[in-house]
Amino acid sequence: MVNRMVEQGLISKEEAQSHPQRNVIYKTLGVNRDADLDLIGPLSVQGDDIFLLCSDGLTNLVSDEELLKIIKRSRLRKPVKR
Repeated sequence: MVNRMVEQGLISKEEAQSHPQRNVIYKTLGVNRDADLDLIGPLSVQGDDIFLLCSDGLTNLVSDEELLKIIKRSRLRKPVKR
């Protein structure tokens, strides 16, 4: 919910980090067949693009900059072609 407030310009990213409702879930993924997903796109995806799926449990503890550093340092395995 707080991320939505940041997107709407209601609060800053800095305010979001300590907002009392920062752990309120606005949307869900995979809970039921009727889940309402936010889709952004179309996206131009390249073969070497990396996607990180995580909960706010991670993103509240690690900054975007630190996540990027970790991803760049990681030795990611290429997917097996079938």
